[in-house]
Amino acid sequence: MCNSVFLSTDSPEDLAAGGGDLLGFTPASDAEMAIVRAVLRHPYIWHVSGHGGGCSCHFRHAPDPDLGFGPPEAWMPEDASDVESTQAFYDVTATLIESGHAVDLVDLWNLEAGELASKVVSLSTVGREDFRFWEGYRFELVA
Repeated sequence: MCNSVFLSTDSPEDLAAGGGDLLGFTPASDAEMAIVRAVLRHPYIWHVSGHGGGCSCHFRHAPDPDLGFGPPEAWMPEDASDVESTQAFYDVTATLIESGHAVDLVDLWNLEAGELASKVVSLSTVGREDFRFWEGYRFELVA
């Protein structure tokens, strides 16, 4: 059981080439594509993994979307590496958007798409210190 984050973009750039130790991008598998193709809007779809590799659990995830976006809080401890991996993801997506590319993403629990809520997230409003994923949401990232 784990989180799976998928990003889609209209950029043909090979995202697997970047990210370093904090972040990994792999093309979505055929099985994953069958699940996420219906919810993501752009032609290039990537599975995103954090510093632990493999899954997307090693990012900041809001346990409840009502918490919104915000920096790490003392009452809700977060692993420093998870915060760094999330910020590395933010940087990659911000660069794509600044280059004029479209980006959306989805955060799924156990690859279950079910009914997803959608939210437009402006990176000019939500900074890299505050960004976190919301399980069961599709984000459209914009400048």
